Amino acid sequence: MMCAWHSKNKIKIMILVFFLWGMTFCWAMDVEMLKLPLPRESQNIWQDKSVEVNNIKVQANFLTSNLGKEELSKFYQELLGQNGWKLTDHDEDQDIMCFTRNGNYFYVAIVEDAGRKDAGRSSVYLVKSPSDLRLCRTLVDYFFKPEIAPDAEGKDAPDIPRYPGSRRRLNIFTKEEGQFLMYETEAAPKEVEGFYRKMLTQYGWELMPQLNPALLARFSEAREALKNVCLLGFQRGQEMLFITAYPTPREVSKARTLISITRNFYQELYPEGE
Repeated sequence: MMCAWHSKNKIKIMILVFFLWGMTFCWAMDVEMLKLPLPRESQNIWQDKSVEVNNIKVQANFLTSNLGKEELSKFYQELLGQNGWKLTDHDEDQDIMCFTRNGNYFYVAIVEDAGRKDAGRSSVYLVKSPSDLRLCRTLVDYFFKPEIAPDAEGKDAPDIPRYPGSRRRLNIFTKEEGQFLMYETEAAPKEVEGFYRKMLTQYGWELMPQLNPALLARFSEAREALKNVCLLGFQRGQEMLFITAYPTPREVSKARTLISITRNFYQELYPEGE
């Protein structure tokens, strides 16, 4: 059943964006993902890479296409249907399709990337998983409970301090140092910002005075939702770290803050010159 409480779409979209950024780095061996046909006017950026999401190991492909959402959606419904996958969920608001086959899950997410240099192209993320990864389930089980819920399954980054009293909600780790973590806290975004400004310098991270304009451009469509967001960027050698703290929607009965920690994903997915 598709998640029905659309009042939290802004938060779901933010989670989706970072979740999709995390699909990178470690080679796996899934023949189906490697041999999956491409739509016309499309190219693979990477294939069959493995990542761990809340302790679930999944494989993923990332491609770009000159086709629009409707044509891409039709292509994958037909292709996966021919290979025995059954469409069980289609969130048209976010353009995410979920297919199942023999207890496994296959997700197709289509994002029209108007903010990129190759404006007009679509980004397509294909994720194959042995377990259900639908974000609505994560939101229902852990986010925005009247009493803050305990940690979701997973782990923390050992060398990045966790905001005191926060609760883990989502964690993505790769074998090449890429990480994405999300926490929920009752503190205000500015309190979170102050904590990380102070603490991360003790771990050798240097605060970047001005964030990369190319990164900020990718949030152009979410500018209204990001008005009250605190966004920090840090660098340590060749590593990059982004801390984002944003308030929960007004519809939520008790004000909370979501904290996302993104490490080394951006430069891998969007290298200079792309």
